[in-house]
Amino acid sequence: MELGEIFKLYEGAVMLKKILLTAFLACFALSANAQIATPQLDASWHTYGGAAAGWRYGNTVAITGLSVEGKTEFDGTEVGDVDAGLNSGGPEDSESPVPFALAAFRGESFAGELYSNLGDGLKTDVEQKITSIGNTKLNIFKEEKKLRVNLAYVFGETLSVGLGYSNNNVKQREEQAGTVPGAYDNEETTDITTTGTSVTASFRLAEIFFLAGGIESVKETGTYEHLNNLTTVKTSKDFVENSWTNTMYGLGVIIGDPGDTQFRAEYSMISSPESEEKDSTSVEQDSLHPQTTTTFISAEVKFGDFLIGYNSETEKEAELNDEEVESIVTNAGIGWVPLEGLSVSVYSLDHKQTTKNNTGESVVNPKGWRLFIGYNF
Repeated sequence: MELGEIFKLYEGAVMLKKILLTAFLACFALSANAQIATPQLDASWHTYGGAAAGWRYGNTVAITGLSVEGKTEFDGTEVGDVDAGLNSGGPEDSESPVPFALAAFRGESFAGELYSNLGDGLKTDVEQKITSIGNTKLNIFKEEKKLRVNLAYVFGETLSVGLGYSNNNVKQREEQAGTVPGAYDNEETTDITTTGTSVTASFRLAEIFFLAGGIESVKETGTYEHLNNLTTVKTSKDFVENSWTNTMYGLGVIIGDPGDTQFRAEYSMISSPESEEKDSTSVEQDSLHPQTTTTFISAEVKFGDFLIGYNSETEKEAELNDEEVESIVTNAGIGWVPLEGLSVSVYSLDHKQTTKNNTGESVVNPKGWRLFIGYNF
C-alpha cells in the first residue's frame, strides 16, 4: 500500500472517530434539564438550580425511562447509527434498566430533591463500518451515572435560596480495527467524573413572576488508557484536574392556581467559560473544556390534571481548534399529572447535534421517547 493511501485511510479514521464522539456527546445530554427559576408543572422532572425546588407544590417520587435511536451523517452521507437507553446493548449488558429516579419533598419552608440513576445507569452503544476508509470498524460503549441533590429554603413565599450538588461519571470504551496493520487495532478507555456545587436564588414578584440567578463551581478529573492490541503496548494516564465556574440565570412565570387551569413558561441560561489545563511533563493527559452557552425554553399548560408540555435546550460551543458544535434537544408531550395520586406522562424526544470542522460537517440526530411514572402526595 502506498504512503498516500495510508495517509488517506488515517484521515478517514480520524474523521470517523470525531463523528462517533459527536454521537456520544449527543446522547450525553439526553437526560439533562435546567429549570433554574421554577419547577415544571409536571413534577416528575427534576430541577437544576436548587432554588427552583423551593417552589414545588408537594412531594413526588418518580422513575424515568428513555429510548432513542438515530443516524449519524457526514457531509450528507449516512455512515452509521446510535442507540441509547432501554434498547441499547453493550459488552456487559444486553439491555439497560430504567435509568433515572427522583424523590422530592416540599415542606412549609424547606424543600429537597434527590435525582439519580437506577442500576447501571444510562448506556449507549454504537457500531459503525465504513468500507471507503479501509474497512475501518469502531465500536464505542458508554455508561453514564448521575447524582444530583438540591436543597432549598423559602422565606415568606417571596424568596427561595438553594444549594445544589452534582456528581456525573462517564465511562467510555472505544474499540477500533482496520485493514492497516498496527494502525487501527486499538482500544481507548476513559473514566471521567465531573462534580459541581451551586448556590442559587429565586425571587417571586407580583405573585406570578420568578427571577433567578446563581453560580456553580465545577471540577473534572479522570483517567485515560490506550492499548494497541497488536503490540500489546498499554499507556495509562490521569487527566490533569480541571475546574471552572458556571453562571446561571432564569426568568419564569406561573399563572393560575394548582388544581385549576395553569400556565407556566421559563427562559434560562447557563454560561460556561473555556478552561484548559495542560501537562508539560507528558505524565498526565491534557484536559480541555470549551466555552459553552446553553439556553433553555419551556412552556406548559394544565387543564385540571391534564398537562401539555414543551421544552427545548440549545447548546453552543465556541469555536475551538477549528471546530464548532451546536446541539438542540426538544421534548414535547402530554400527561395526567394530578396534585395527588398516580402521575403518567410521555414525551417525544428529538436531538440534533451538528459538528463543523476542517474535515467536513457531521450530524447526529437520535429520536425517541421519554416516559415518566410518578406518585404525587
